[in-house]
Amino acid sequence: MRSLRIWTMRFLSLFRKRQLEARLDEELGFHLEMQAREHEARGMSPQAARRAARLARRTNEIGLRMALGAPRGQVLGLVMRETARLIAIGVAAGLAGALALTRVAASQLFGVSAHDPATVLTATLAMAAVALAAGFLPARRAADTDPMAALRYE
Repeated sequence: MRSLRIWTMRFLSLFRKRQLEARLDEELGFHLEMQAREHEARGMSPQAARRAARLARRTNEIGLRMALGAPRGQVLGLVMRETARLIAIGVAAGLAGALALTRVAASQLFGVSAHDPATVLTATLAMAAVALAAGFLPARRAADTDPMAALRYE
């Protein structure tokens, strides 16, 4: 009988956790929207205002992680994983677009076919390397963040 009650409580706690996460997401969205409106009132475009609000949230999050003892490498990895995810999406979209437009590209290429795997692979790797390098600088800056300054940032 006791084990049934324990399992029932565990099962119900799953729903409470989902409700709590939903409320937290709703409140976070509200605060981000308010920050974005403040930025828009200062003259920013709506896209730039949303980006600035998300950046402020990330600065606080990274500062909190560092204050709680997250090592520098973990913060660096966190930001680089997000960068790598965006690069993978961009590479997939770029390859799909390149393959879809091979007929147009073939008229512009001289001495190389539009389906040359070595050329496509080299161009893809070069763009991914540049994107990773561009993402590394902000990631390193985030890893060097002073936790107290980041927690005060608003």
